[in-house]
Amino acid sequence: ARPEVLAALVRALLGDAKRSVRGRAAQTLGDLGEAGARPEVLAALVQAVLGDADSYVRLNAAEALGRLGEAGARPEVLAALVQALLGNEEPVRRGAAFALGMLMSRGWRIFKSTGGWRIFRPRKRVYRAQLATDLAQLPPPYGPIPSEACDRRRRDHW
Repeated sequence: ARPEVLAALVRALLGDAKRSVRGRAAQTLGDLGEAGARPEVLAALVQAVLGDADSYVRLNAAEALGRLGEAGARPEVLAALVQALLGNEEPVRRGAAFALGMLMSRGWRIFKSTGGWRIFRPRKRVYRAQLATDLAQLPPPYGPIPSEACDRRRRDHW
């Protein structure tokens, strides 16, 4: 994506008075996938997830972070999504769960350590099997996610 297009979308996400414009800007940034996953875009989406006054915008920003692909698997993104997942608003929690599920479906593991939340991508088969087990045990409305989502043969996820 061209830098001026990304800059316009980021300005709309962070500065427009209308929630519909901010929400649509978040959706569009997510639709760009890895092509739009630049540091300024990630920072704007994280800021929207954590600080926008409207839950519709926070929901769309959270979902957008999940659609950014490999470039979106960063500690600051994870921290924002976990914070949104633990929040009080159901739509925002659903958006965060979607985004975290997208990361996990690509093979990323998320865990809490003494230093905070961490993200890594296991390479060993045993970890992929554990991931499938973990996802199958997610409670509604976030799961269960079928084990086929973690199937090693699905090249688009590994």
